[in-house]
Amino acid sequence: MTSKGETAPNRDATHRANFRHACGVMLIVISLLSIACSKRVVHDQERSTASSGIININTATVEELEKLPNIGRKTAESIVEFRTANGPFRRVEHLMQIRGISEERFVELRPYIKTE
Repeated sequence: MTSKGETAPNRDATHRANFRHACGVMLIVISLLSIACSKRVVHDQERSTASSGIININTATVEELEKLPNIGRKTAESIVEFRTANGPFRRVEHLMQIRGISEERFVELRPYIKTE
C-alpha cells in the first residue's frame, strides 16, 4: 500500500533490468567459452626447420618447401609453379610475390631460405 504521493514499484522495469543483466552475463560467458574453445594450430619445432638447415627456394621440391614454417602443400606448390613460369628467384624477398606469403610470414621464413 502506498500513500498519496508515492507510486508503486514498477515490476516491468525491474523485470527488464534483471533480463538485461542476465543477457549481459550470458554474453560474457559465451565470449569466454568461444575464446577457450578456439582452435590454434601449433607447428612442431621439428617440422619448422629444414633437415639440412637452409633451403634453396630455387631448387627445393614441394616436399622440401613444406618443411618450412607455416608453408603447406598448396603454398609449396605455388612456389614451384611460380618459379617454373617465371624463372628462378633472384632474391629471397621475391618470395612475397607468391599469394599467401605476406611480409609477416616472410620474416618467419627468412632464416630458413636462400637463393643461389
